[in-house]
Amino acid sequence: KYAEKMIPSTSVPHSVSSGSNELADAWAYIGQYDKAMKIASELQTNAMQYLNWYSYATQAGKRDYNYSLCYRDGIRPLTTTFSICVDASNKKLNEGKKEEAKALFNGIMKNADICGKWLSGALGSGHLDSQYTNILMSEYMRVTQVMESVEEIMQNAGLAVDDAYKGISQQHMNALNMHYVQMQERQKAVD
Repeated sequence: KYAEKMIPSTSVPHSVSSGSNELADAWAYIGQYDKAMKIASELQTNAMQYLNWYSYATQAGKRDYNYSLCYRDGIRPLTTTFSICVDASNKKLNEGKKEEAKALFNGIMKNADICGKWLSGALGSGHLDSQYTNILMSEYMRVTQVMESVEEIMQNAGLAVDDAYKGISQQHMNALNMHYVQMQERQKAVD
């Protein structure tokens, strides 16, 4: 509460670099999911705005440096909030608030799908060095695992995944596997 009072988001906007994801994690850890979700929502909104801006950037600007910025300001804030969102969704589910849980779970699927599409595009661009490729591959695996987990939770709870996201985790897993094979082929060509 001290940090919330002394450093309000109106003075220091929520971002990964300002430690907001750690603050959201702390709220979630002590069971204050509404406060955690408020911060996570702001992080996600800012990240989505950045990803939307990036998607309209000119092709000439899409180099490693911009991928790095987009990862830092777009993808990373989204992926750091997934566990908070899943926990908050599960809490709603356990409280019997199925429709609220369903909306939160489908929101996770939407953001994870956007992350997956960006990561797949970055990995397929040919503009990344091997170290950065490995980082993005790990992140893509994490995103795919979140989608699979959410689909399983929803199925077990009898909640319907929005039509737009049915089977999406398998599509991303297939893309991830394709990128992995391509990465190995590029590495063999270098060796």
